Amino acid sequence: MDEAVMDALVATFSREAEELGAQLTRALLVVEKPEQGTDALGAAHAELRRGLHRLKGSAATVGLAELSDLAHEMEEQLAPHARDTALPRSLVDAFLAALDQGLEWMRRRAAHRADRPDLARVVRSLRGGAPAEAGGGGAGPAGPAPSAAGAEPEVGGWRVDARDVASLVADVERLREIALRLEDQGREAARILSLLPKGLAPDVADALRGALLAARAALSGDAAELGARVEAMEEWLKAVCTLPCETVIEPLHRTVRDLARQLGKEAKVSAVGVEVALDRRILEALRAPLVQLVRNAVDHGIEAPHVREQAGKHREGIVAIRVEQAGNEVLLEISDDGAGLDGERIRATAVSRGVVGVEEAARLDERQLAALVFRSGFSTRAAATGVSGRGVGLDVVADAVKSIHGRIEIHSVRGHGTRFVLSVPAELGSSPLTLVGVGDQVFGIPMHAVRKALRAEATRIRAGHFGLQLEDDGALLPLEDLGGLLGLRQPLAPGDGQPVLVVSAEGRETALAVDSTPGDRWPVVRPLPDELRHLEPYLGAATLSRGEPLLVLRPSWLLERRSAAPAAGAGPSVLVVDDSLTARAAHRAVLESAGYAAHAAASAAQALEHLRRGAYHAIVCDVDLGEGMDGIALTALIRGRPELEAVPVVLVSSHDEDAARRRAREAGADAFVSKADCAAGMLLAEIDGAMARRRRRA
Repeated sequence: MDEAVMDALVATFSREAEELGAQLTRALLVVEKPEQGTDALGAAHAELRRGLHRLKGSAATVGLAELSDLAHEMEEQLAPHARDTALPRSLVDAFLAALDQGLEWMRRRAAHRADRPDLARVVRSLRGGAPAEAGGGGAGPAGPAPSAAGAEPEVGGWRVDARDVASLVADVERLREIALRLEDQGREAARILSLLPKGLAPDVADALRGALLAARAALSGDAAELGARVEAMEEWLKAVCTLPCETVIEPLHRTVRDLARQLGKEAKVSAVGVEVALDRRILEALRAPLVQLVRNAVDHGIEAPHVREQAGKHREGIVAIRVEQAGNEVLLEISDDGAGLDGERIRATAVSRGVVGVEEAARLDERQLAALVFRSGFSTRAAATGVSGRGVGLDVVADAVKSIHGRIEIHSVRGHGTRFVLSVPAELGSSPLTLVGVGDQVFGIPMHAVRKALRAEATRIRAGHFGLQLEDDGALLPLEDLGGLLGLRQPLAPGDGQPVLVVSAEGRETALAVDSTPGDRWPVVRPLPDELRHLEPYLGAATLSRGEPLLVLRPSWLLERRSAAPAAGAGPSVLVVDDSLTARAAHRAVLESAGYAAHAAASAAQALEHLRRGAYHAIVCDVDLGEGMDGIALTALIRGRPELEAVPVVLVSSHDEDAARRRAREAGADAFVSKADCAAGMLLAEIDGAMARRRRRA
């Protein structure tokens, strides 16, 4: 066979082999666990057999006999085992190690490298019952796996060079800017037309007017056509340049499994939302940080099985990964149910290493102490380990997230675990913005956060607990003057006909009164320089078509601003704790419409952080909080703290059963409401009743 044809076939098979490797790894991680049940084990066995058979046949088809022989030997080793029972862990270790060696052999063969693993030796090891070298119990594959996020994208069966795609992205951004300049020139032509001197001879005036009108029409037509073509190219590029987060999260199951085995621990990954798509470049930038975070969770966070059992935990720790789309941002949470950060140990280490002084260290709260782990080289360990070194890594994680215009936060509760929250843009490149004017200044708001634009009417404006409210589609929204929020002027009540934007973020909405709305733009939004990162209202900056700088407002800040400084006489504050964004939004809407100041937490750990930082008149908490501490445990913990024992707690659950209500009472809950009753409007009555009973006791 022609060498060029063979190279093309091998390259094609190499991609198929990587897909089969991921499939086989998934199946192997299932078949080693007896607790999976016969149905799951049977399905995994079937997937394992299909994958090995396909790998053997495809490798043989392109003349890769060594790899085909390896797959055949794995089939032979698998054959004696029942199809609905777990495989011995020693065999799974041997299979994973052999698979690592086989895939590494394939990568080097495709790259025409001669230093390939000896697959014949791997086959002999399998036959002899010994694990293949450079795999097995290690924390990663034998060789570096190629990046799925960084691989060349494929469209309609054709592979596109990643550098060509990057060049196209840059070209589209330039074309978008050209289209915007054409629009500006069309408006300028209209302005010049209105300035034609009145004293011109009629024929001269008509000729000039006709020429200007023709030029304006041509510019408008060209701008519209160019804009349409740019939008089509952007949609195509979006399809080419995005991948599901699963591509970088799937390998973490193996990372956690192998590292836990190496350290004598038990741990698994629980992942939700992995179907959310991200720009390939962002995924590639997140690959190493995610590996570092899950390795730290297993090494530093999750305790040894006997320690966990003594603490009343399941012997197997959980590294939970949650991905959630929030407008044109994606939130990635990586949490563990381990020991959490030791704040006092961090404080002592920071002082001993000269990171902070004694007096400054004494003033640091838990959040500030936790943030020290992002300092370069900071670690509470006295000696390096082969797993997480001396703490080098979390500073690199923070830098990597910052490099893609993202943010990272850390939350930890001693004894209950640590949670990292990464907020990253869904895609890099131009961002649609709605421009708003305040006085002589113009700002941008991400278009995805602007639900609607309207005009203020005096008949729809009300006075509420927190200030002005705007009636919109039967709901009352907080109404703010943007100039007042930004400190550019004293807040002004909007006049009739004044532009108002309804802005939404994190399940909440507010109405913003502005002076003008110049239109929409699609500039490239870049992060603020380091020296300006402390300016919380702004998520970045852009440059408009004529070179004017533009600050881009952070939607979440616009909504938090009012709650950060409530008006005098504001209603009671209630903390809503629920891992469902929809439920948090629904409860907040009910509470705020009744005049309460509602704040939200997505987990028990986040709720405890809120309670540490501020006082609340009541707490509404879901019983089922997903990973980590549930609502019952959180209630019991609250009741055990003297400063919180008098705060009423209303538990909400989808399970309206006597046993659930009894558990709620035993934990110290003041009331128990089913989610069906919440929908029927009972939540407010239960909160009011719980607060009234507490007041009578006092």
